[in-house]
Amino acid sequence: MPGDIITNAEETPDPDDHDVLVYPVPFTNEINIETYRKALTFSLFSTAGECFVLNKNLSVPNTELETSHLNRGAYIYKISDNGKTIHTGKIIKK
Repeated sequence: MPGDIITNAEETPDPDDHDVLVYPVPFTNEINIETYRKALTFSLFSTAGECFVLNKNLSVPNTELETSHLNRGAYIYKISDNGKTIHTGKIIKK
């Protein structure tokens, strides 16, 4: 049946199956983002609650973000597609 066909990672029952890959963990001077999606927004927050330590529109499937200006520590990231959060995670700068 057509309703049984999985068309993207959001529809899979596996919670570890993502259509966005953020690496390396831990990072130093850049964060890499790989995805098949276009027109996403990447937002990075400090664990102290500062809004938008880094906010970037992603226009290509594979993006490298410069992070040398960030302090060492833990950060929370959010990736959105048209205002809808599709992926979140924690990442550490060493």
